Amino acid sequence: MKMKKLLLGLMVLTGISLSANELEKSIKSCNEGNATSCYTLGVMHDDKGNGTLKDYTKAIKFYTKACDGEHFNACTSLGMLYELGNGVKQHYPKALQLYVKACEGKSGEGCTNLGNMYEHGKGIKEDMKLAEEFYTQGCYLGSGSGCFKLGALYYEDMDPDASISVIQSLFREACTLGEILGCENFDLLQKSYRTFEK
Repeated sequence: MKMKKLLLGLMVLTGISLSANELEKSIKSCNEGNATSCYTLGVMHDDKGNGTLKDYTKAIKFYTKACDGEHFNACTSLGMLYELGNGVKQHYPKALQLYVKACEGKSGEGCTNLGNMYEHGKGIKEDMKLAEEFYTQGCYLGSGSGCFKLGALYYEDMDPDASISVIQSLFREACTLGEILGCENFDLLQKSYRTFEK
């Protein structure tokens, strides 16, 4: 009975809509090696799970099990904890290793985060060409932040190979994929470009 109350409280506090029975099944499923269940449990203990029951130690445990089970979004989430130092000592090489695994597994956010590491030289030599390559891959795999960061990279560097229309397209795609900065920058660029053309 105590376990059911604990599980129900966990479900309510995290904002993830699982019944106590479903949550119990997720824990059992994760323990049996179901990577998706482990990932869901990791999210519940990470900031993404509403933050109310934040427990990075448990998030790391569940993300690790999920990543080991080749749930590549879990590898990305685990990499973010190492990059930011949430629940673990900040460790860029470990984050980089996890992002590489995630990107190789076709996680768009994993590729984008890998590009970010190269753009900002986090634990690795800064390399704008590799940043561009991984942002492109992230965008192609459906990462709104990848599309936005690629557009921003082109805009900031005034890449002669990237026209304003290419940058606008990247911002528009980022917006379509739910990246709010893509929406805002698409609107700003469109207004400034129209003003320039008048």
